[in-house]
Amino acid sequence: MNVPKRAVAGLVVVAVASLALVLTPAGSARELRPTGTTATYNDATGDAKSAPDISTVALDLDAPSGALKIEVTLANNDDLSNRGGVFVFLNTDRNSGTGDRLGSDYAILIFADGMALLKWNGKEMDVFSHQPTILARQTGKIMVVVCTCDLGTQAFDFTVASIRGEDVDVAPDTAPVSFPVQENAVSIESLLVAPKPLRPTAGKRFTVSIAGVRLGGSNEVVAPDTYSCSATLAGRALKGKGVGGCSWLLPKKARGKKLIVSVNVSYHGDSETFSQTYKVR
Repeated sequence: MNVPKRAVAGLVVVAVASLALVLTPAGSARELRPTGTTATYNDATGDAKSAPDISTVALDLDAPSGALKIEVTLANNDDLSNRGGVFVFLNTDRNSGTGDRLGSDYAILIFADGMALLKWNGKEMDVFSHQPTILARQTGKIMVVVCTCDLGTQAFDFTVASIRGEDVDVAPDTAPVSFPVQENAVSIESLLVAPKPLRPTAGKRFTVSIAGVRLGGSNEVVAPDTYSCSATLAGRALKGKGVGGCSWLLPKKARGKKLIVSVNVSYHGDSETFSQTYKVR
């Protein structure tokens, strides 16, 4: 699932507003070198205008101590000056239906003058009592260390984003991604839907019910974790209602026009979008 940049920007604004004066000053990380489970995620460069351009994100977990190191490399030796920031959103329960709009339960906010670790309190990202954190920076590189004892898990999904002004860079491009990397990650092969009626009719309501997704390899049919719909009629967006916005009242003058329905579904870290074109009768 590609995370919408506008959604990330909105979440950053809300999170920063709740910070007050709780930034932890940048310090030295020489004494703490967590090793063990590692993973590196690459992101395309040149896709940011003014935001710090993320090139790689590397995670290193020392399971016995719980130390989690997150290292973000920035192209063009960006130093987060001029109000730049890098943010890590952690979906620790891997449930997109809990937490903020991205499903995040924790957020790490990093600025030129410090960092903050926030937790979702049911309404917003907020400060909470946690173990000491470490922030170390050099030109073009940022490293933070947090304790997974504060996250309640050592396995999670995450999204990294940078922002400066109104420009946002989301990394990696396939975010959110899983840590540790799931060797046998599931993949959605196809989508099963039940349209009602079978063909959309002008002046009538057209509803698409999601019957399930078929997984690649096993051909198992399961209910998706989340889904949402969108539709256009002759190129114009329609406003959907019901669960996932998958029901539309078609105008009486829609006869003969092209209706395109798109459904985005996610299951256990994989997200796909399927589209179907109908001719309104």
